[in-house]
Amino acid sequence: MKKLGFVTTVAFVLILIGIPPFVPADWITGAGGNAARTGYVDTVGPIQPNRLWEGVRFTRATRPIVVAEGRIYGTWFESGNPFNEVFVLDLLSGTELWSVELPADGLDTTSYRSRVSAVRDGQAYLTRASGTSNPAPIYAHDAVTGDLLWQSADKVGEHSSNSCSFAPDGDLIILGGLFPDQLLLRIDKDTGATIWSVPIEPDTDDGIGAVVWGDRVYAFSWIAFPGGSSIGVKAFDLATGAFVCNSPDLVWWGASVQHGLFIGLDGKIYAVRASSQDYLNYIYALEDSGTSLDIVWTYTAGYGWASTFGVGPDGSIYSHDIDGHLIRLDPTDGSLIARTVAPLPGHDVGSWYDWSPRLAVDSQGKVFATNGSYAAGTLSAYDSDLKLLWTEDVGTMSITGPALSSTGELVLQTRYQGMIVYTSTIFADGFESGDTGAWSGQQP
Repeated sequence: MKKLGFVTTVAFVLILIGIPPFVPADWITGAGGNAARTGYVDTVGPIQPNRLWEGVRFTRATRPIVVAEGRIYGTWFESGNPFNEVFVLDLLSGTELWSVELPADGLDTTSYRSRVSAVRDGQAYLTRASGTSNPAPIYAHDAVTGDLLWQSADKVGEHSSNSCSFAPDGDLIILGGLFPDQLLLRIDKDTGATIWSVPIEPDTDDGIGAVVWGDRVYAFSWIAFPGGSSIGVKAFDLATGAFVCNSPDLVWWGASVQHGLFIGLDGKIYAVRASSQDYLNYIYALEDSGTSLDIVWTYTAGYGWASTFGVGPDGSIYSHDIDGHLIRLDPTDGSLIARTVAPLPGHDVGSWYDWSPRLAVDSQGKVFATNGSYAAGTLSAYDSDLKLLWTEDVGTMSITGPALSSTGELVLQTRYQGMIVYTSTIFADGFESGDTGAWSGQQP
């Protein structure tokens, strides 16, 4: 345990401008934490890198994790072994609560790509799909006991950094179908039946990242424009799946879509274009007029092949620029509010796939960022003005990222250090939970 000196906490108030009521208090989806993929949780994350516990479930490859109702949901793989598990741990102790091996029921029966898509309303949604080239059912398991509840009628096509989104009533919004006949699906949360399905043509599996806002679903898709076709964003009716409208063309030759969409607190839809050619990359802020999705502003973006982004409690947009710095943008006009002094660790070092920031944001506007590195993963924390608070080397990260719990713990999974849980707990006598093993729950 570590003895801290007198701690003065300066409280400040951030004016919320409309966090939608279905944004949960926990990190319930693997990508972006919620149905709008904002990376936001209404909690206060760690102010220092104090580890509550670490070292459980070393794994061949990391995948996005989910933290909900005091439990961590993750996946375990062993090199060269098609057997793999989804496991559930107690958040505060690391004790394993249950695990399951999913059926290998896709086209590739040796697929090791199990993933936790999301957890909501007492159900954990798990799949062994590996993109629309190897679709597989999604399974609902009891989040507490692990018991199987249902198997989806249609196969889904989640990929490495995907996760489903949700309608306000908890129905799943998810990609399905077998390439090239991809579908966008709404799946009943109680039975696994398909409520509706519509054809969709995302550029890549990772780019599907559908989001929900109000009575509409938004997703990337190829769209026919005068003189050819290009990638834009389509809007669909949440109740029926009917096509409503689309954006202008956003992605043309030389660029691609590898990031999911996310939604700002004011309802703007954010589409990020990714390419190894920096001059082709932009963040597009789109507004739904009812009959079209109109570009409101753009900002030059940085590359990152499986990145996620953030929305602050005041509506600020968090992303990264072409030089690898984290940036904070005004959602009204896209103007720059703040920028980190130095790039995130690992930028412009190693292969193209060895840098992919993934973000989480707490209720004070603190931003937690992993760099996505296979070789030298890091976790960094910044205040709302993007001044560095702390950074730590955490080993191999890949496409996993930080996840926040409703009680303020920050969780990530690495290959060589296993699961790592950071705590924000500060005791009344000035003691803080230490960084040398599991916290017993008792004050020193």
